[in-house]
Amino acid sequence: MRERTKWALQEAVGWQEFEDICTDYLYCQHGYTNIRQAGKTRDGGRDAVVLHGKNEAIVFAYSMEQKPLAGQSSKFYREYTQWKDKSLELFVFVSNQDLGAKKIDLQKHLSKPPVNIFDITDLVRFLDFTDKGKDVKQKYGLEERQELIMVQTEDGQEEELVVTRKYTVLSFVDVSHGVAKRYSANLLVNEPLSKSNVKQIVNEVTAILRGREYYRDELVKARWAGTPAHVVWLFVYASIDDVDKANWICRTQWISETLAPNFSPLKLSGNDSVDQIVIDWNDAYPQKAKMYQVHTTKKEKYLDEMVSILKRTKDVVAKAIALTEEQETGLLAYDDYVSQMKIIEPALTELYFASEDIGLHPVECKDLDQAFQGMMAFAHNIVLPFSERGLAMWPEKSRNYLVRDAVKGYLRDFERLKFELEKVRR
Repeated sequence: MRERTKWALQEAVGWQEFEDICTDYLYCQHGYTNIRQAGKTRDGGRDAVVLHGKNEAIVFAYSMEQKPLAGQSSKFYREYTQWKDKSLELFVFVSNQDLGAKKIDLQKHLSKPPVNIFDITDLVRFLDFTDKGKDVKQKYGLEERQELIMVQTEDGQEEELVVTRKYTVLSFVDVSHGVAKRYSANLLVNEPLSKSNVKQIVNEVTAILRGREYYRDELVKARWAGTPAHVVWLFVYASIDDVDKANWICRTQWISETLAPNFSPLKLSGNDSVDQIVIDWNDAYPQKAKMYQVHTTKKEKYLDEMVSILKRTKDVVAKAIALTEEQETGLLAYDDYVSQMKIIEPALTELYFASEDIGLHPVECKDLDQAFQGMMAFAHNIVLPFSERGLAMWPEKSRNYLVRDAVKGYLRDFERLKFELEKVRR
């Protein structure tokens, strides 16, 4: 916290802001309730004063110079010299730099007028660790200031690295039907999060999507080509980690006035709006984000547990497939086949439930987890017809069809799983 505040005071705030922050600091922390700001271009060696009648009693000078105490030409000495040997009660100097022990020495030795010197340490301590300081910090938005990343250009100059896109469209889906052209999109916000920023982005993206000409197939294109969208839904995310869990910061809905009410979708009950766009802010977002973060498994732990379950599943499924093939070729009587599959079923069911208890997958394992969960579902379906409930529910013919279909799905998803596992391990 302290480093961010220090950086903001030294790099992010402008001169006028710094003057205002210093004045608030002196007012709140040191009781200069009659302080008056004066700091213009020609301020006569003063940025603020406390007056007795028409005369200066206390003079304040603020500095953003890097070395304000370094020699007679530095900021402190230039300002102090103008008041030396004059009838001044006190000269107060505030700097956004670390002045070290020199500020103590000056306060000991200078007496005409006497001086008080405050530096970056005093300012940061006030802003970060006092209630009034926190209010001042919020007033000037210091917590939201972020240190810039500088990059070198081709001609050797340094310039700020700027995010060129305010948002990223993660997915854009055509959900039209015969009586309404409708789009839905997931957005990732790349800018600092604030309601005003998000509302501006929502307004901009909704306007863009209303005029898009993407269609999921030729039939929909033939129906709606050249027609503006009637409905646009947006789901706005703060982090890529939230997308898979549908933990959006807000969702929005825009419905065209030209769409007949009987063809309109169920209206979103929002808690905000911008123009004709209804916005539903997700008040539970912070709590859900923290919960998902706690329960998200680290990559190494996820892979270790997933591979362990996979190895055991392969062995059991291989036996189940072998028994099925023997039964289908007449090498194994059907009653014996059912008896053997009944023995296998509890082990595979246990593995299936274990696959659901690994924890939430890390974002880079999303595709792998989808393939794994799909494969485990098919593996379980191979033996599900031989559970107590399955035997009571399905006749032999239906049972055989379900097993063949499950084996086909298992083998397909197993190949997909191998591909996704290799991709994650690269």
